[in-house]
Amino acid sequence: MDSKPHDLENGDILKPIHPMKPENSTILRLIVANVSEVLLGTKLFVLLPVIPLAFVAKGYGLGNRWVFCLSLVGLAPLAERVSFLTEQIAYFTGPTVGGLLNATCGNATELIIALFALHQRKINVLKYSLFGSVISNLLLVLGSSLFCGGIANRHKEQRFHKEEESNEEVKEEKAVIGFCSAFLWLVTMTVIIAILCEYVVDTIEIASDTWGISVSFISIILVPIAGNAAEHACAIIFAFKNKLDISLGVAMGSATQISTFLVPLCVVVGWTMGIPMSLDFGLLQTGCLAFSILLTNLTLQDGSSHYLKGLILVLAYVVIGACFFVQYVPYDQSNDLGIWLSSKEFVNSFS
Repeated sequence: MDSKPHDLENGDILKPIHPMKPENSTILRLIVANVSEVLLGTKLFVLLPVIPLAFVAKGYGLGNRWVFCLSLVGLAPLAERVSFLTEQIAYFTGPTVGGLLNATCGNATELIIALFALHQRKINVLKYSLFGSVISNLLLVLGSSLFCGGIANRHKEQRFHKEEESNEEVKEEKAVIGFCSAFLWLVTMTVIIAILCEYVVDTIEIASDTWGISVSFISIILVPIAGNAAEHACAIIFAFKNKLDISLGVAMGSATQISTFLVPLCVVVGWTMGIPMSLDFGLLQTGCLAFSILLTNLTLQDGSSHYLKGLILVLAYVVIGACFFVQYVPYDQSNDLGIWLSSKEFVNSFS
């Protein structure tokens, strides 16, 4: 005869009653899970220790080149985590507000660098970084996505604008952290990004002199690569899954927002600060931008993808990077190259 107690009504074995664990233990477990999800939920978490090292290098005066290098590397995981946090907030705010927040915070690094450069009247750094972000999304991010997606799906036809696939396997996703937690993390990381961006703008010219690399190359190539780390990783992941529509939206959406929102915003803010910021980016930059847009349009016009198309875009980015690597632009460049004097200094120069 079974000696275990049974429920007389349902015939189920009665489960033993365990004592409730302390509430503090539950709260601590939730906090640990939250921190683990935010900080360790990305493959770029290995770069997070670089952030405190940047603060140490700045505080103890270990050298401006180290401050610049550590700050630039530290921006990559922060940019990726900001994208993750805005996505979590979007689950609570709805698609409209969430999409606007995601689009705005996705380019937070470029925006903060631009505002700091504008405040310090480093118009060359400002224009180069914005221009570099646009061509980085058009050529490097999109090109590497098409190349990796084409290699991973060699035996599948890759085409854009598939509506028939949008109704297949629609999965309902849920947030992994709460709204308040995501908002606090977002504010904290935005503050850290602002500090690191200030370090980058302050030390970019010193790093240029130390390494013998032109400011134009650092601003156009190195800074946007760190700032676009989130878009780059996201676009490649979706390309591997043969979801090229999403990869295309990530790359083109970011480039469109920078060119149609951030650039005019910097012009307006510059006017309010008495800095004659203009849309004249120089002949070489304008030509490279026009070439990038034309090449991207020719690559995507037939709605199909191949790894060779991605390779062409990446090689075009390498060629443009080589142009600015050999180009030397002095700090006291003339107005035609992008450095503008304030209105007061401009008047005094003729008096």
